[in-house]
Amino acid sequence: MAEFNSSEDRAQNLGELEKVDLRKIWAKEADHFSTWLVSEGLPLLSKTIGIVIQKPKLEVSTGSFSVDILAEEAETGNKIVIENQLEQSDHDHLGKLMTYAAGHKASIIIWIFKEIKEKHRSAIDWLNEKTDKETSFFALEINVYKIGNSKPAPKLEIVCKPNEWGKRIKRRDNILSTIEIQYEEFWQGLKKCAEDQKIKGIGGKFLFSQSPKPYHWYNITIGMSGTYIELTISIQNEVMGCHLAVNDEDFYLFLEKNKNEIEEKLGRSEWRKRKRGQSWVVSQKNEDFYLYNDTNLNDYFDWFIKKAELFHKTFVPYIKEYKEQPTLQDEDL
Repeated sequence: MAEFNSSEDRAQNLGELEKVDLRKIWAKEADHFSTWLVSEGLPLLSKTIGIVIQKPKLEVSTGSFSVDILAEEAETGNKIVIENQLEQSDHDHLGKLMTYAAGHKASIIIWIFKEIKEKHRSAIDWLNEKTDKETSFFALEINVYKIGNSKPAPKLEIVCKPNEWGKRIKRRDNILSTIEIQYEEFWQGLKKCAEDQKIKGIGGKFLFSQSPKPYHWYNITIGMSGTYIELTISIQNEVMGCHLAVNDEDFYLFLEKNKNEIEEKLGRSEWRKRKRGQSWVVSQKNEDFYLYNDTNLNDYFDWFIKKAELFHKTFVPYIKEYKEQPTLQDEDL
């Protein structure tokens, strides 16, 4: 390990923050950015705004148009519409945002873009001033940064928000709803159980590395961007599931060609496209799930651990084979 003898030495080892072209990360708004936001970026958006966003759905119809993402606020169930734009803000997206908000009776309206024009900033501020306290408009800039050869990291910055928003969410920063507490405590228990058993995947890495969050899902990376093992619980519907979520249709079709071979290893599974979504899943579910105060959770933890290990062991070789296809290598050059 390098040793630094002075503050000057440490300063010389600092990297330079570099902004990355958004289109190099997400070529298309609908196919790439919106899909990423739903599958991986929702915790970042939730943390930035200060609420827990859940139940996201892609491309939900609103008359002859489709809202990029329709979701709910976890604490209240209020509808949230999210419109994405990887360019400078424009009138077209602002108009659509109003249409989607009205069509879905949304309480929280979120507009994400590369850069905002001053006239659109003024419009969002005016809407926050003139609408009632039950309706909130947000405008956020999305940027991606890296330092040297580091992985690119996304950052969301609020440009516009309701004037009293900070006061309204102050309580939520410290107090989670009952159901959120149950979700977070469940995943904490699962991770602790996996740590005690030293559960590792192919390659020897600890499978349950993600920090538990107050959501109904827990994701496990599997070595391919946009593809991950997703563990889910539904307290209301009394069901738990293990899924392989895939945002690359070509990869999903590649897996489907090997379906019989995969199910010989995995067991019978449900293969489907998510309703109104741009992702596909291979799922196994347990409908004997009931979470209450004196539940013995060990059986649930064991089920999730065994399924996560099986899914990881089954699909990692197919990911490797897919990546090594000559056509894909040629495209990467």
